[in-house]
Amino acid sequence: MAPSLLKAVGAVAVTFAAQTSAAKSYKVSEVYNSTNFFDKFDFFSDTDLNGGYVQYQSRADAESLGLVKYQDDQVYVGVDHTQGDYLPDGVGRKSVRLESKTVYNQGLVVADFSYLPEPVCGSWPAFWFFGEPWPTKGEIDIYENWNDHTFNRHTAHVDVPEVVGDCILTANDMTATIDSPNCYDFADGQSPSQGCSASEYSTTFGSTTGGVFAMEWTEEHLKIWDWLHDVAPVDVLSGNPSPSLLWGLPSYTIQSCNIDKAFKDMKMILNINFCSVAGQTEKWEESCASKTGYSTCTAYVAKEHDSFEQANFKVRDIKIYQLAEDQTSTSSAASSMFSTSSIVSTALMASITSSTALISSFSALISTQDVASSSASSVTKTSSASYNTASSTVSDDNGETTSLSVVSPTVSVSATTTDASKITPTSSAAELTTSTIYTTSVHTITSCPPTVTNSPVGSVTTEVSVATTPYPVNGNSSVSKLVSSSSASGTVGPTTILSYPIANTSVASTAKTESTTTLPIADTATTEAASPATSCTGAGCGVVEVGAGMKTHASLSLVGMVVFLLAL
Repeated sequence: MAPSLLKAVGAVAVTFAAQTSAAKSYKVSEVYNSTNFFDKFDFFSDTDLNGGYVQYQSRADAESLGLVKYQDDQVYVGVDHTQGDYLPDGVGRKSVRLESKTVYNQGLVVADFSYLPEPVCGSWPAFWFFGEPWPTKGEIDIYENWNDHTFNRHTAHVDVPEVVGDCILTANDMTATIDSPNCYDFADGQSPSQGCSASEYSTTFGSTTGGVFAMEWTEEHLKIWDWLHDVAPVDVLSGNPSPSLLWGLPSYTIQSCNIDKAFKDMKMILNINFCSVAGQTEKWEESCASKTGYSTCTAYVAKEHDSFEQANFKVRDIKIYQLAEDQTSTSSAASSMFSTSSIVSTALMASITSSTALISSFSALISTQDVASSSASSVTKTSSASYNTASSTVSDDNGETTSLSVVSPTVSVSATTTDASKITPTSSAAELTTSTIYTTSVHTITSCPPTVTNSPVGSVTTEVSVATTPYPVNGNSSVSKLVSSSSASGTVGPTTILSYPIANTSVASTAKTESTTTLPIADTATTEAASPATSCTGAGCGVVEVGAGMKTHASLSLVGMVVFLLAL
């Protein structure tokens, strides 16, 4: 069989297994945008707890001063940049600190900024989460730095190790450069209240075109990513985020401690502070003292109002996602024995009705090759793509018809059915289902006679056999299935009886071997020799079997499907 076809079947099997296991995805639970942004925040207006040179304003005062506003379907959050007569030893420049009314525990946060504050001496902008009391319930900084630094600084603070364990940053888990690894504020070898800090030298910080920031918060980890808009993952921009390798390595990761105890009941904060950490002598003197000509941070911030005109955020929206069960069943079926709520997955489901027996078969992925059929059955090929449903109808010599509906991820499919006349039920059953056995053998051609032209020595061939048997759904009796295989010389090989308790009425069936192609798809398969095939064009070609056949059973009843999925 062609290697490309073999690969295609494998891809479908892998896709099928992945889709059937997916049960939850991130769904939007809350949106902050220009229709409701300021309604969803409290305006903190008390004295700054970090000792900043700042006067945080109430909503009414902030709106009056133009510090917050809706602008072109976006949200503007800035500072007073019009007055230059503040006192250096006074209370500070006017700004805002927004604290979400909602308290969060886990989820995925995606914040889309169209503009980020210009890095300027004296300023300290931040987008972060924290819980009260601090740091008992934790803090995590998504966007933060001060003065004229042009890189982002992620920092976290947690409770004592006796409560949360050791929250330690690991370089292999993140792209940011670790400045201090221990999230505990009084860890040995770190400055008090330093926490676990890491510097991310990305192009988003201070970007005039903004950027997208994401934080995934689960019981296992906290992870932060950021991207410029033109390189952000498509699923993020489309509002269907699914954290994966396509997002790249996170810039910041915490996962070595008890996340649920370290971070809980946290508010979302957006603010712009002045001085405080930025005004500490060693930090101010790094570059700002010489750059501004002012010896202190407060003196500069008090007088140079024009410097802060661009020290503002512009937000398109902030979306909060929570994991939720998928509401729409991803199975397409024509059978009433399966309800759409019984299996949340994209799965193969078939309903076949017959006056003699209920027969179904796993679809064979054959888009360009004919499928052998018996005299008692005929096969209709159909094709489908992009999760569309393909239908086939099979008729026997007695006029009996069989309907098959198949959901195919991306490829063309053909359906084959066994000879219905060879299936003899020993007693009636309210409902029947089928078991399908797949046998694969891989062979290498090692020699051909001299008369053979274009000798295929070294070529690898694959043969796959399919056998199907029906049995009742309910009860505790067993069904026996005879499976035969042939040796290389063509003689009949050993017969294996495969029995399993499923139904209260035994149904015997004669196996039928089809010249079709599939892949082994269950770890619980029975291995035995299968019929080798040769693609030699002349007589006397030698064939050496290099891979034993693998048999696997696929039950398409509700119970059988679940067992089959677990085996995958």
